[in-house]
This record gives sequence, C-alpha cells and structure tokens, in this order.
Amino acid sequence: MSEDAREFNIGFVIFPDITQLDFSGPLQVLSRVPGATTHIAAETLDPVPTDCGLSLLPTITFATCPDLDDIVDKLVRKSVLGVRFY
Repeated sequence: MSEDAREFNIGFVIFPDITQLDFSGPLQVLSRVPGATTHIAAETLDPVPTDCGLSLLPTITFATCPDLDDIVDKLVRKSVLGVRFY
C-alpha cells in the first residue's frame, strides 16, 4: 500500500428481506477501494434471507463490528431511507 493510501472500514448492514442487488452492487464497487476493508454485518452470523430467497452470510455481527468511518455512515444512512425493517 502506498503512503498516500489510508486504511478504513466499510460496513454493510444486512437484514431479512433485503434486496440482494442493493447490497451487492455497492459491495462490488467499494471492496475495490485501495485501503478498504469491507464488513457484512448482521445480528448473528446465521444466513440472512433476501427478498428473492437467496441467503447472504454475514462476516461480522453488530456486537463485534469495528468502528466504521464517517463516509460509510453517511452512505448507509442515505441508502436505507425508505427501507422497511421487520
């Protein structure tokens, strides 16, 4: 890693009935950012069903998730507006 690149954590929250594309599209892009570590967070490490029957596997729980960078926090807040949590 170059001296100019900084390391940061990107977190994705997944939950039952999430639309897989809303999650995997941004994950594909942001996982390629130099210095980024991506985390897929859920309440437990159990598979999480999507709205089409596909299940996603979290890499970390809410309890064990590291601090996330502010830029991710802002992206997450904007992207989940209107999402209905069950």
